[in-house]
Amino acid sequence: MLEYIRIQEVDQQLYLFYLQQKEYFFHIEKNESLSFQDVVDDMLPPPGFENHEHYYYKVFENQRMIGYVDCMKGYRYSCIHDDHCLWIGLFLVNESDQRKHYGQQIFLDLLEMISDISLIQLGCLKNTPKGLAFWKHLGFYEIDHTCPPKREIIVLERKKSNDKGTV
Repeated sequence: MLEYIRIQEVDQQLYLFYLQQKEYFFHIEKNESLSFQDVVDDMLPPPGFENHEHYYYKVFENQRMIGYVDCMKGYRYSCIHDDHCLWIGLFLVNESDQRKHYGQQIFLDLLEMISDISLIQLGCLKNTPKGLAFWKHLGFYEIDHTCPPKREIIVLERKKSNDKGTV
């Protein structure tokens, strides 16, 4: 059984978890080390959105951190307010724990924990084929592409209930 601990700020454990994720885009795109402040900045909500609907969960199995999720209820792609939308800003499963169904379980648990949503959206780096395959397996489909500096992001969405029979 997975355990979810909601946090409000970065701690040393989360920072070290980020550093262990060698495929995380900071390491690839910037070709520089990831600082503690980078992780703090990564947790900031978009301008105009409140932190009380911003959820940060560290995920544990047998007291070992295996994942981290940063998501925001009420944010929709292009900075639109939508109380029934959940934006997944970051979804990390420890690289050594991938392909063991943890990601799918974390996603389904997240849908149970956050109520009153009907739509889920996220951005996935185009150069992460494993990430794109994972989200498409869960029923997400592409709605847009965006190109912030140095990286192309594919914006994906799905309804909370979909034809795959998931929650």
